[in-house]
Amino acid sequence: MSLPQKTATAPEVIGKNTLPGLPKELLEAIAKECDPSDLLALRQASRLVHNGIDRTFLHEYFTDRNHIITVGSLEDLIHITATPRMCKTLSRLTLSMPWLEQRYWGPDPKAVCSSPCMREDHSSND
Repeated sequence: MSLPQKTATAPEVIGKNTLPGLPKELLEAIAKECDPSDLLALRQASRLVHNGIDRTFLHEYFTDRNHIITVGSLEDLIHITATPRMCKTLSRLTLSMPWLEQRYWGPDPKAVCSSPCMREDHSSND
């Protein structure tokens, strides 16, 4: 029984009239106009396109991160912060514990908070 032989993948054709042949700046301009789901699809067009729009992708998905405190979410966060290109893009991180917030504050944390800075009405009742 013989094993199937590996076939070499064909190199990408880079013609100036093809998507991978566009200048990186133009690829990024196209990517900035895409909806998030379309941006993910565009990244799958080719390796050259994937690399060409990486900065736009990182900005869309890794600038502002929200994580629930669970093992899986924190493992994702560790992976993000261990990857230099993702970590450099991260500028805001929000960690939440919805089960704890719901238990202690209910659906509206401002309704039960006694701190004046958390209330919408900052006037005193003296």
